[in-house]
Amino acid sequence: MNQNTSSSARPEHGPVPRAYTVKDAAQAYAISRSRIYVLLKDGKLRDRKVGGRRVILASDLDALVGAEG
Repeated sequence: MNQNTSSSARPEHGPVPRAYTVKDAAQAYAISRSRIYVLLKDGKLRDRKVGGRRVILASDLDALVGAEG
């Protein structure tokens, strides 16, 4: 029996990521990297620089998926 009743694309075990790289966000939320970049360019998704890396907060992705889904 499948015990995963959540519609979230996050792992079932271990810590829940609070931020993702573009590559990891695309994989976790089942959208293409190019779509992530379009959403960033259009201002529908926000990124932040952390130590020279571009990251996207999980809460921003959740809000976007909820708004579009």
